[in-house]
Amino acid sequence: MTNSSMQEAVNQGTQGDAAKERGDFATAATHYGEAAGLFRKLGYDTGLALAFFGQGNAALQLGDFASAATHHGEAAGLFRKLGDDIGLALALNNQGDAAKELGDFVSAATHYAEAAKLYRKLGDDSGVADVLTEQGYAAVCLSDFASAATHYAEAAKLYRKLGDERHLADALNNQGYAALQLDDFATAAKHCAEAAGLYRKLGDDEGVVRTRDLQAMLVRQQDGQN
Repeated sequence: MTNSSMQEAVNQGTQGDAAKERGDFATAATHYGEAAGLFRKLGYDTGLALAFFGQGNAALQLGDFASAATHHGEAAGLFRKLGDDIGLALALNNQGDAAKELGDFVSAATHYAEAAKLYRKLGDDSGVADVLTEQGYAAVCLSDFASAATHYAEAAKLYRKLGDERHLADALNNQGYAALQLDDFATAAKHCAEAAGLYRKLGDDEGVVRTRDLQAMLVRQQDGQN
């Protein structure tokens, strides 16, 4: 392989990036695939990892979640080999997203948990909070509401620290749902009330409706136990 092969691989990756920015994910996937083939022949793991990552992201956007899981898994393996914690955290996060869309919530939870550890190591509170939210969702889908409540509470704490009121409102609403499933009505009511207040402050009518629906569920379950 020659310098011209390396240049062609880089060009294919650049064209993939440009197509992604245009929202043409099918074309992006093609270019990233070409780049991956060239980088593999060149034995250039950094370029190959980035090409796999690009393929995985394009597949996610195209709804091809099985391919996304494969490509992000390949990217994660190379980022791990290269000692690239940032790339590894992102690839694991995306592996979790692909697994979630495929209904494999056990795998999703595993990938999210490893990503969360890396984001903590990197000092990325926003990344940690977002992954904790996804861990909470995976736990809900597995009917593990105690774990879901813990993940959502940790996410809420970080969003509060970051001053991110929109995501804080969502985390509180999710905490309310988990508490409701655990029959902890007082905690559910508290989180729902705070979430509703934030949604109103933000002018988020859909959020207000979601919280109102959850509060109605809370009343029905309380009445059912009386």
